[in-house]
Amino acid sequence: MLLASSCNKKTTGHLGESNIENSIFDNASRLTTGQKDSLFQVIKAFETDIGSRIIIVTTDSLGEEEINEFTLSKSREVQGTSDYFYGVLIVVSSGNQETRILFGQELKEGIDGNAVGKIISEDMMPSFRKNNFSCGLKLGIQKIKEIVK
Repeated sequence: MLLASSCNKKTTGHLGESNIENSIFDNASRLTTGQKDSLFQVIKAFETDIGSRIIIVTTDSLGEEEINEFTLSKSREVQGTSDYFYGVLIVVSSGNQETRILFGQELKEGIDGNAVGKIISEDMMPSFRKNNFSCGLKLGIQKIKEIVK
């Protein structure tokens, strides 16, 4: 994964207009209503500046799945009938203490996997370990924005 070109702004694709309900799926109940509202403002700013959607999924457990399989499964759920996932999908498994960031087709080219790993390990996970999921997600989105601009 390498750095994305900022020559062309991306589009939201087929997912339509974002709102809290189709952007933040807090299945692990790690975020308060106020935190979701605040996080959604960060998501909207990303979408305005970059032109691509961000979707967040939290879960308590991955079950029998590996984080990569779980993330790909979630990307298929949100992409619907489209052949491609557009945007950024952040999956946080609090019970497994794992996080995965998936970049859609329009952002994937140019993203450096090492940079993404550092975002997770250095920016997001320290906050998650303190049960501050909102802060970790906001930091992650800000860092993602820096590498895709």
